[in-house]
Amino acid sequence: MSSIRHLVTRFFEVARAKDLTSAEMTEVVSWLRPDLLELFESQQVADQRHGYECAKRILAQDAGRIDLVGAALLHDVGKRHARLGAIGRTLATVAGALPIPTFKRWSLYLDHPALGAAELL
Repeated sequence: MSSIRHLVTRFFEVARAKDLTSAEMTEVVSWLRPDLLELFESQQVADQRHGYECAKRILAQDAGRIDLVGAALLHDVGKRHARLGAIGRTLATVAGALPIPTFKRWSLYLDHPALGAAELL
């Protein structure tokens, strides 16, 4: 998938994200330790939904890879520090690709992999 197509897809996924159902949350609870569940629940709805969908794709490909489910659920946990919606995330991504200074929240969003890793390690 091209970068632009991926970004457009993610924009609409973020903008239209729905809360996990109670059945979906029951699955998440069964997959995560309580401390990691707390981190999962601290994410925006869009990131919870995206993480859940990633986890389901992993299990659909190989039901034995439960070890990767937690990683899928929490791979964007660092994004919660930026507190950006769909438009803010888009602007941050575009600004990050240009040689211009970025706002603090945009920088936090762009640094989400390192922020999330620091919390999980």
